[in-house]
Amino acid sequence: MESLYTFLITVPLALVLLGLGYTILSNVLHLWLDHHVKLKLLEKLESRPELLRSFDELRDLLDDSPKAEEERAQIDYLITGVVLGLMGVVFAISSQTMGVGRMAVGFYFGGVACVALGFILSLVGLLTRFLSRTPVTREGVRPPWYRRWLRSKPTE
Repeated sequence: MESLYTFLITVPLALVLLGLGYTILSNVLHLWLDHHVKLKLLEKLESRPELLRSFDELRDLLDDSPKAEEERAQIDYLITGVVLGLMGVVFAISSQTMGVGRMAVGFYFGGVACVALGFILSLVGLLTRFLSRTPVTREGVRPPWYRRWLRSKPTE
């Protein structure tokens, strides 16, 4: 039983440390690569000044736009909630196979908490998906209420 406890503690801890290390390494390499590319471009512009006009276009292309940052940081609550709910179901069921003890009780209550939190996150995800989509019918024509709503909006 002691080896099972040690296994259940070390595996998640190792996975979290691996994920953290991967994230840090990925971000550092991304920054280093961006810096290296910009330096090479500046060296190329130094040797060939006639490329300076297209440099403004390249700078716009190479600069990190806030839109790209938002896309990277966006969380899909529906997927997160479903995965959390499934994890909760697995833990709640596995607690029944473990029998009696602190681990079984922890698995059960952790599983129930995951199911509850996953359900709430799934509902939030469904709501955000519903509210963020534009109302367009299958034929590509917006419904009449949407056109009336657009006309009633005050113009800026």
